[in-house]
Amino acid sequence: NADGGYVAIADLAYLQKAFGLQGFYSAIEFMEASPRELRTHLSLPEGFRLNDPSDKRREIENLTSAFRFNLQALSYIALLVAAYLISQTISISFQRKHKTLGILRVMGFSAKQSFILIMLEALAIALIGVSVGCVLGLFLSKFTLSALSATIDELYLSVRSSELLLSPKGPLIASGIGLGTCLLAALPSAILSGKFNPINSLRALSFRHFQQISSRLLLTLYLAGSASLLLLYFVQNHLFTIQSRYIGFLVALLVLIALGLSSGAALKTILKICMKLNNWFGHLLGLRISCNYVRLWIATGAMICGLSMTISISLMIDSFRETVKSWVNDTLTADIYVSMAKKDSGSLNPQLIGIIQNWTEVKEINYLSKHQSNIMGKPAIIGGSNLNCQIKNLKFVQQLPNLKALIKEPDGLCLLSNTFASKRGLNVGDSLVLDTFEGARKLKIAGIYQDYSSEHGYLLMDRALYLRLFKNDKISNLAIYLKPQVSFDSVKKRIHNIDELIVNQKAIKIQSNTALRNTVLKIFDQTFQVSYLFFWIAFFIAIMTVALTLFSCIEENSYLNLINRYLGSTVEQLLMVEISQGLLVTLLAALFSIPGGYWLAVVLKNTVNNNSFGWIIYLQPNWLNICLIISLALLGALIGAAYPAWTARKVMASNDLVREIT
Repeated sequence: NADGGYVAIADLAYLQKAFGLQGFYSAIEFMEASPRELRTHLSLPEGFRLNDPSDKRREIENLTSAFRFNLQALSYIALLVAAYLISQTISISFQRKHKTLGILRVMGFSAKQSFILIMLEALAIALIGVSVGCVLGLFLSKFTLSALSATIDELYLSVRSSELLLSPKGPLIASGIGLGTCLLAALPSAILSGKFNPINSLRALSFRHFQQISSRLLLTLYLAGSASLLLLYFVQNHLFTIQSRYIGFLVALLVLIALGLSSGAALKTILKICMKLNNWFGHLLGLRISCNYVRLWIATGAMICGLSMTISISLMIDSFRETVKSWVNDTLTADIYVSMAKKDSGSLNPQLIGIIQNWTEVKEINYLSKHQSNIMGKPAIIGGSNLNCQIKNLKFVQQLPNLKALIKEPDGLCLLSNTFASKRGLNVGDSLVLDTFEGARKLKIAGIYQDYSSEHGYLLMDRALYLRLFKNDKISNLAIYLKPQVSFDSVKKRIHNIDELIVNQKAIKIQSNTALRNTVLKIFDQTFQVSYLFFWIAFFIAIMTVALTLFSCIEENSYLNLINRYLGSTVEQLLMVEISQGLLVTLLAALFSIPGGYWLAVVLKNTVNNNSFGWIIYLQPNWLNICLIISLALLGALIGAAYPAWTARKVMASNDLVREIT
C-alpha cells in the first residue's frame, strides 16, 4: 500500500542500471538490529540520519487510538441513553399486557414465570437489535475506515485501506454489551411483574404505587447531583493534569449523571408552579406531572445525555473548524505554493529557487527544509526557513517582547508550535538542547505560535542555522509572494515552462492560495465525517427519548384520561396537557443541556485533544446550531406527545370507565 500502491519491485542491480544509479541507494534497512545500539556504534556521514521504523508505526497508532477512544466514548454515552429507550419499550409492552399477566397469574402463572416471560421478550428484542447493529456497524466501519485512511493518506503516508480486517473479537464484545444492556434495562419491569397481586393487577392503576419515591430519597438525590456538579467544577482542572483520556471520559459521564440528578429539583419546581395555577390547565398538568414524576425525571436525565452529547459534538467541530479557518487565513498569505506531489518522493530542486527568485513578477519567496526527529523523547518536526519572512504570517501565543529585533540575528533562537511546547511543558525564554552534526546545541525559545498542520509539533529556526546544524538542504515546499496585478495562472505557466531537468513537472504540485485553503478545510471535514455521523445519531437518540417517554406516559395515563373525560374534560384539553407536558420536559432538558454540552466540550478539549494532539481550540458556541438542535427536539416532543394523544381522541369515556371498574 506504499505510495498509494504505485510500487514496482525488481532486482536492485537491474533498477540501478535502468535509471543510471549505479552505486546509489536511497535507504539501507537493518534487520533485527537495535536502533539504540546502531546509534551508539554507527558513524553516519553528513546528510544521513538513522530512523526507527517503530516511530512511524507509533505515530499511526497514536492517531488511530485517539480516533478509537473518541468513538468509544461517544458510543458508550449513546449506549447509556439507548438502555433507557429499551427500558421504556419494555415498560410500554408491560403496561399494555398487565391485564393479560393478571389473568395468567389468577390461572396459576407464578411470579417466576412472569419474570421469565418479560426477560425472554427483552432477549428477543436484544437478539434482533444486536444482529441489525452488527450489520450496521459493519457499514459504519467501512465509512470510518474510508475517512480515517483518507486523512492518513493526506497528512502522513500513502495508504489504500479499502478492506476491513474482520475479527470475531469485536462483534462478540459488542454483542455481549448489547445483550447485557438490554437485559439490565428490562430488569425493573420484569421484577415489577412478579410483585403484583394477581387480582389487583387486573386494574390499570395497580402498578402505580411501585413507581412512588420517598421525599427523603428525592432530597438526597437532588443534593447528590448538586454537590457532584460543584465538586467536579472545582477538581476538574486537577483531574485533567493526570494526562489520561479515561479520566476525561469518567468526568464526562459524572457530569451527565450529576446534571440528570439535579434536573429532578427543577422538575419539582415546575410541578409546584403548575399546582398554584388556579385553572383547569394547571390542575391537569400538575396532576399529570405528579403521576409521572419519576418517569419524567429519568426521561429528562436521558434527554440531557442525548442533547448534551449533540451540542458538545456540534460545539467542538464548529469551534475547531472556525479556529483552523482563522489560522489558515492568518498564516497562508502567499499567492502560490509549490511542493512535491507525493509525500516522501524527494525534494524541490534548489535551482528552482534561484530561477523564480529572479522573476520580475515575484515580490518575495520563502521555502522550508525539514526533517522528523525525536526531541525530549517525543517525535517532532524540525524545520529551517527565513524567519524574518515567516514571523509575518505566524499567530503567536507567547513571544519575547523584542522578537522582531532578535530575529534579525536569529542564531541560537527557535520558534515552537503550540503542540510542540504543550507536550513538553516549554515556555518562551526556556532553552532546549538538540543533537546536531555540531554536537549538542542549545537553542532559546523566542516564541510559541499556533499551528494545526501536525500533532507532533514544529521547531522552526533560521534556514542558515538549520543547514549548519543538520546538513539538510532538501526543500520540501516553496511559498511565492507575487507583486500586485500578477495572476496565478501566468506564474504557474512559467513554472511549467522551466526545463524538465530542473523541475519534474509530474512530480510537483502547484497550488493557489485559495486552492490550498480549500484543501486544508477539505481534509478537516473528511477527518470529522465520523463525528458528524455521531452528531446525527446522538440527536436521533435524543428525539427518540422524548417521543418514547411521552408515548409511555400517555399509555400509563389512559385510566386518568378516562376519569378526566368522565368528569367533563374535553379531548382538546387533554391533548393540550399532553403536549405541554412534553414541551416542558424537553425545554427543561434543553436548558440543562446547553451548559452540559459546553462542559462536555471543555472535557473533550482538555483530555482527548490535549493528550492526543495538543492543539489550541477556542470554544465558540454557534447559537444558530444550538437553537436548531433545541427546536428539532421540541418538534420531536410535539410529535411524540400529539400522535398517541390524537389517536385516543375518540375514546368513549363512560363505556371504557365502566368496563375498567367492572
